[in-house]
Amino acid sequence: MMTSQTLKPLFVLILCLGACGRLGDPGGGGDNLPNRGIVPYILDSNDDGDPRILKSGEILYRAPQAWADGDRIVLFIEGLNPDTGVSSIYRTESEGGETGFDTPQLVLSAPEGSSWAGESVGAPSVHCSQTQCLMVVQTSGGFGLADGELKGSFQLHEDPIFDLEMAPGLGSLESPSLIQVENGFALYFEGREDNGSETRLYRTVSGSDLVFGPPQVIWKQASECVGSSDETNCWAIEGVGAPEVRVATNELGDTIFRMFYTGRAPGSSAIGFAASFDGVQWHGFANNPILESDATLDHPSNILVDSRYMLFFLHHQAGTKHGIGRAVNDEGLASETF
Repeated sequence: MMTSQTLKPLFVLILCLGACGRLGDPGGGGDNLPNRGIVPYILDSNDDGDPRILKSGEILYRAPQAWADGDRIVLFIEGLNPDTGVSSIYRTESEGGETGFDTPQLVLSAPEGSSWAGESVGAPSVHCSQTQCLMVVQTSGGFGLADGELKGSFQLHEDPIFDLEMAPGLGSLESPSLIQVENGFALYFEGREDNGSETRLYRTVSGSDLVFGPPQVIWKQASECVGSSDETNCWAIEGVGAPEVRVATNELGDTIFRMFYTGRAPGSSAIGFAASFDGVQWHGFANNPILESDATLDHPSNILVDSRYMLFFLHHQAGTKHGIGRAVNDEGLASETF
């Protein structure tokens, strides 16, 4: 585990990140939860009807995480080399999303000879303060923590911040999302029980020492299928995953939490939304999913740039169309501001 000397300068950086990852919120929705204006999101498309703003080639791009740098959009994405099976983290930028994205640049690979991380890093969750950033990534040995610069490279720390030994009863950990909360941190992720078939969303918390306790289930398939007369028609019958959680403040000054996530059904996946006052008890949007198509949509990341709400995600059409898609909400101001 990371030593206190290693973590001390890291904590200073993390404390500076709190305000940068927060979403202001003028309120709205049932019980003043932040779900007013969350739809509609319309698939962005080129003349050929292709919603991908970044097309996969020799590297398969997936699991985007968006960050605003002034009027520029920075995307951190997982890139898989299908020939080697190795994933690394790449970064690409766009001027407000209107000029196209630059060629992705490699910013983090798994260190050679790592005793726990294996060969791959993926599913980045990034928080930045000015030019300094923290990144939580998924590895074969659990979730790792890296730090670096917004426009530079990142370095993975020597030990995981969370792994299966800290999650009794779980057989897999994927798609981390780290936020700062009062007195410490909360880590959200997708998990699956040993010998289980359904993916669920979990939460574990720590103090400022980043030592996390046992996880608890915060969202699952049953939450989406309540009241369904035919559960086979439930949009998330095979489970939920890939959460992106952000902290918000409503017009009364109350802390609220917003979560985009993936719901899975046989042969497809779509994107849903839920909100919470405490980060533990969640309320799903009444009209979930908020975005679906005949393609597989996964790993959502939501951001506001120039009064436009943009949702980035893995877009995989049957056949050869694979890459990062985008949907845009131009129909009035949604309930959060960044």
